[in-house]
Amino acid sequence: MAEALDVHPEVNRTGGACIFGVDDPTLPYLAARVFPAAQQIPLAVGQDADSVVGQLGPDVRWFVWHALPTHKGGMPRHREALRRMLRERSIFGINERVVDISKRNTQAVLAGLGLPTTEAARGGEPSEKLFLKSNHNYGGRAERLMSQELRDYFGVAVPHPQTPEFKQYRVVERRHVQSLAFNLADVFVERFVENSAEVFYRAFIVFDAVVLSRIVCGGVIKKALGAEQRDDYFLSFSDADSGFASAPDDTVRKIMVDLARFCPTFGLDLGAVDILPDDDGVPHIIDANPTAWGGENCDRPGFLDHLTAVLVGRNAAAPS
Repeated sequence: MAEALDVHPEVNRTGGACIFGVDDPTLPYLAARVFPAAQQIPLAVGQDADSVVGQLGPDVRWFVWHALPTHKGGMPRHREALRRMLRERSIFGINERVVDISKRNTQAVLAGLGLPTTEAARGGEPSEKLFLKSNHNYGGRAERLMSQELRDYFGVAVPHPQTPEFKQYRVVERRHVQSLAFNLADVFVERFVENSAEVFYRAFIVFDAVVLSRIVCGGVIKKALGAEQRDDYFLSFSDADSGFASAPDDTVRKIMVDLARFCPTFGLDLGAVDILPDDDGVPHIIDANPTAWGGENCDRPGFLDHLTAVLVGRNAAAPS
């Protein structure tokens, strides 16, 4: 964990935050529900470190990096300078280390940790099921919706025209996958994780606090909004030393062990992670998103209270 700085006696979810890069404050982003009174700074042409700092209110102690595009390293310009300037003002940068949420990078982080991965090899059995996806978050929707001016200023590229959008994702046998799919950087070919129970998990994370939702949902693409059944487990990364003894079953325990290793390496302080166990009970982390929706869940009993309790009385801290 980061070393605490004594800069603010009581930071809580009622204020003291800025969300940078949010495109529409009316959408149910998790960050907006965690910090409902946050100052909002959208992406804008001409934006650099100085211009962002110049807009910050005097009480800001949390700065949530919330730009939607997959590759975030250039938003704003002089990003490293902004990180330094925030630190000099004793402002904690939430998710500041997350600069690439592409499918390929996410799976590379998992591979580096020795955790299960889903990226498909170029060769394999012709009957193997593969999932054709965009390498971009949510099919590159954020990149496609940005104005040309914004894309030009921040150096954001739209996905290749042959890259599937989210609603076009499909499962096919390897025999039907053209080699071109493996050659396009914007296409991600994923091993299809067999899950006959039709159960997936979504972890909502705010620092150490985790709400792990067990979601029963049919269909090839699992969506929380289409849940047939849902159970929430209130957990914490602070229980790692006990092996997550409070977890309700072995599957949840395995998921928490993997998340406790993955999230610090990935740099995720606040957001959501999707996990799909296979039929052998091995959990596979599919996606990690620092700009996740989730606000629609915040009225579920205990959900928001659990996630935000970690903020009450917590001093802002400088990232390590």
